[in-house]
Amino acid sequence: MKRIFAVAGIATILSMAACTEKGPLIDFGGKTGKADTTYVQTSDTVQDRNVVIEEFTGVSCSNCPKGHATIASIQAKYPGRIVAIGLYEKGNGNTDPNPITKQDLRTDDASAICNVIYGSVSQLPGAGIDRVVAGAPPSIQLDRSIWPTQADARIAVPAPVSMYINSQYNAASRVVTVTVRSVFTQAFNKGVRLTVGVVEDSIIEAQEDNNPLPVHYDTIYVQNHVLRATISQATGDAFLSSVANKEVGRVYQRTYTYTLPAAWVDAHCKIYAFVQTDDASSKEILQAVETKLY
Repeated sequence: MKRIFAVAGIATILSMAACTEKGPLIDFGGKTGKADTTYVQTSDTVQDRNVVIEEFTGVSCSNCPKGHATIASIQAKYPGRIVAIGLYEKGNGNTDPNPITKQDLRTDDASAICNVIYGSVSQLPGAGIDRVVAGAPPSIQLDRSIWPTQADARIAVPAPVSMYINSQYNAASRVVTVTVRSVFTQAFNKGVRLTVGVVEDSIIEAQEDNNPLPVHYDTIYVQNHVLRATISQATGDAFLSSVANKEVGRVYQRTYTYTLPAAWVDAHCKIYAFVQTDDASSKEILQAVETKLY
């Protein structure tokens, strides 16, 4: 089956033909990437921003269900515009499996994001929102109390990149082929990286909870937006390194293939992708897109 998703509006097919430059196929590395291409087209739709919330959470964190509820309320306020990613890192007692969990939700990819991007996680629940600094004292790791207002602030910031994602899934082989197309709608002169990953919803797994007290284990707790794996490198794949100044209309397209492990419920999986700044002073996410697996 084939599914095509655009963040806002309908992609203009004619824009693919209205090119002023056609670049060669380029391989920029990454886990499972195929050939890439870049070129310049005349224009593209300027999209509304989607906001990425990377949630630091764990099944042995009794306060984390409050974080899950806060994200659900933000998603309800902005339907289809919040890309939530649950990061269950290793090496943190609050993320360790509790005595009655049946599966380990921790991943090396989540650990890499927490350690490399966020410089180790200081509290659970916590979150990064578009990987920008906020709060007092200023931090890239945000307390739950400011997630809603920070989401409000970020949703209003114009996105300098438009993104489109095409997901094709073969249920028999469990192989998904994902093509991500990014188009700069504002001139941009910093480095950029592309991250693509898989999250799974509706995982029934025991969760430590303190509401209501006393602390207890909810054995039928529904875990959502759990990061299963990144298809790109965990911290993103660099692209357009040879194009210092990304002009308006600059297109970058990359295709990945990935085989889903048998334990994942494919009907509950989603593919997400986002472009971030790759700069010593900023890892800001510029735009994101998400679609069902098929």
